[in-house]
Amino acid sequence: FALGLYVLQITGSALNFAITLILGTIPMIVMNPFAGVIADKVDKKKLVVWMDLLSGCLLIAVYILSSYYGLN
Repeated sequence: FALGLYVLQITGSALNFAITLILGTIPMIVMNPFAGVIADKVDKKKLVVWMDLLSGCLLIAVYILSSYYGLN
């Protein structure tokens, strides 16, 4: 929601605001049924550990990319 408000503030366009919100919602609608099935079939402790590891790896990747490319 905050990204949509930022887009609205920068562009002043309600259409761009709505597009940002829709594009942020579509992946959740598509992936939630699959994520629910996976969460039901996999051991909960292992799932939490793997998701924490994935989150940590993504955080490190963002740090490296932002350091390398000088992103703000």
